[in-house]
Amino acid sequence: MSKLAVAVLASVGLVGGSALAWLPEESEFDRLLRLSREGAAVVRPQAAKRLVSLGPPAAEGLVRWIQEADNPLSDLGPEVMGVLPDFGDPRLRALSWKAVDDPDFPWRPAAVLGLARSATPKEANRFVEALEDPIAKVREPAILALERLEHREALDSLRSCLEDPDDRVRRNAAKVLTNWGEPCAVTWLVEELKRDDSWFGRETGKLARYQSLKILENELATGRRTFGFEAELPWNAPDNALAATEIEAFLLDLCPDPPPLPLVARATGFLEGNVLGLEIRSCRKGEFFLRWNEKDLFSVGRGNPTRFELPEGTVARLMHEASRVLSTLEDRKVWGEPGCDSEQLFYWPRSVDRASVYRISKGQAIVEGLRPPALGHLFSLMAATVPESGTGRLVGLASQVRAALQAVGGDLPED
Repeated sequence: MSKLAVAVLASVGLVGGSALAWLPEESEFDRLLRLSREGAAVVRPQAAKRLVSLGPPAAEGLVRWIQEADNPLSDLGPEVMGVLPDFGDPRLRALSWKAVDDPDFPWRPAAVLGLARSATPKEANRFVEALEDPIAKVREPAILALERLEHREALDSLRSCLEDPDDRVRRNAAKVLTNWGEPCAVTWLVEELKRDDSWFGRETGKLARYQSLKILENELATGRRTFGFEAELPWNAPDNALAATEIEAFLLDLCPDPPPLPLVARATGFLEGNVLGLEIRSCRKGEFFLRWNEKDLFSVGRGNPTRFELPEGTVARLMHEASRVLSTLEDRKVWGEPGCDSEQLFYWPRSVDRASVYRISKGQAIVEGLRPPALGHLFSLMAATVPESGTGRLVGLASQVRAALQAVGGDLPED
């Protein structure tokens, strides 16, 4: 009889306590490692930190566990991967870099973030290389590592990050550049305060305002002032009028000739007519935010997305097929279990007040048959309209989208 079976029987009174006496006591290391990997979402990070507090014996235990496990590093999970460098053990640090260097490893962002907290000068060039990673959650902690190292040889690379399609990367790059003597980078942070965009009901512009204001207030060596700006309200709200004027004057005092912003960094508001959306989050392939507009426009990204024109009638045909497909799902809208892989379809006919959301999600392991065939058919049609051409990180966009969809829900049918 397994330990679990005996414990369950004991909990319901079918086995006496004496029957459990033979079970070995779980060590504190084993308990914390188990909770770090299998506990509730709120428990795992706390357990991982306590695991580090056990010091060298825990590091030895992790090395042994990794050597004995069939699929060692990925089985550790993101919370443990994120604290491996905190042990100060060179073997665990080397394993973290091994994970980062493997493009198919699911917890690369956690590994980079852990390494960034204790970045060493000899690793500086590796973090510079990480600024070119296809996953934004790898690029972002790489910036923090370079900031910690004061690695000013990376200035050109950080300037390039101001054109990154991900707003988190742009904000962190602007912060570091400002603190490293380039005050005109504050222009990017002030522009974020002007955002009022949304993603199918999610107030992405408001979130950007809060995060930019936090940097202006707490993390810049430029005065640490917010002038009473209320991030809850849009830039042009009457209650923000005085603060907006003072912030603009503050910016001009720092940077008398503000540079022109790249299109991706310019503030934008709500765009009418977005009727279909596909949000893909893959722990291996990154994040994609795709929208189809009734004016036959396709856009990729949040904030001020990159837009492409589609052939006339494309979106109307997609909406017709979406209506047919979704009617076959019998009101079901969720498949799988929460995890680092997810696909979310947003369906928003203009005749209704809000989008319907259909979500497929899982952990890092492959789950056969997870995506309903009907949604696979619809996703295949949508993916077929994604442009292949683009510039920068959008080169080969259609192939990138199909690879991300495959990583999450499996192969798409050939429609």
